[in-house]
Amino acid sequence: MQKARLAASAYNLERDMHVVEKCLENLQAAYGRGQSKLAQAAEQALVTLTDLYCTSPEVIRFRIIHVLADFPIEQVRQLLEQALDADESSLVRHEAASGLGMMGDSSTIELLISAVKDDPSYLVRHEAALALESIGDETAFPALEQGLNDDNPEVVISCQVALSSIRYRIEAR
Repeated sequence: MQKARLAASAYNLERDMHVVEKCLENLQAAYGRGQSKLAQAAEQALVTLTDLYCTSPEVIRFRIIHVLADFPIEQVRQLLEQALDADESSLVRHEAASGLGMMGDSSTIELLISAVKDDPSYLVRHEAALALESIGDETAFPALEQGLNDDNPEVVISCQVALSSIRYRIEAR
């Protein structure tokens, strides 16, 4: 009985991973033609990925969030924000913070600041600090300075790097 359940679980995992990969292919093909107008296949791929994200185990959610940051479009940003704000997996939240940093959208600063200050996982706090560094806005200074007192050395280093980098870019303007 246990073996049958594991086999069914593995089959569903493989099936879902295949769906994710097919959706990503559709997105890459459509996005390569220009982001101003996503093809219908790409829009459907985003709907499918969002649905899968909401109903799948951690490994599928991680894969979806990991690859979507390559597509700096509104629907993707919203899904990354949702993942950072509410996913139960620190690995998925970490990946969402990374993706938001890669996107560089200043509208995500408050969410990233909240993650630096309050996320229970040092992995997420560390990655949110680096995401704020990528965005490069001085409104992040208080949270990053607070992060210098974090109990985790990786978070402290990430906040040091972020503060130094943002200050350098501001001074270079």
